[in-house]
Amino acid sequence: NWDFNDYEVCRSSYRYLTSAFKRTLVNIEKENDQLYSFVEELQQIRKLRQDILRMKVKKFFEYFFSIF
Repeated sequence: NWDFNDYEVCRSSYRYLTSAFKRTLVNIEKENDQLYSFVEELQQIRKLRQDILRMKVKKFFEYFFSIF
């Protein structure tokens, strides 16, 4: 029974909820790395994250070497 209605909250609660939304709440690799071998969706997410990281690194080095 989830209630998805909007409610007003105080500033400190809003800041906490905003920061919690932006950060990783559970580090699967730290908690149980073997979950990736059992859950297909987690394998896909891991691959997407790795691909994004590779793109960021590549973009950084392209920019870094272009300024020299």
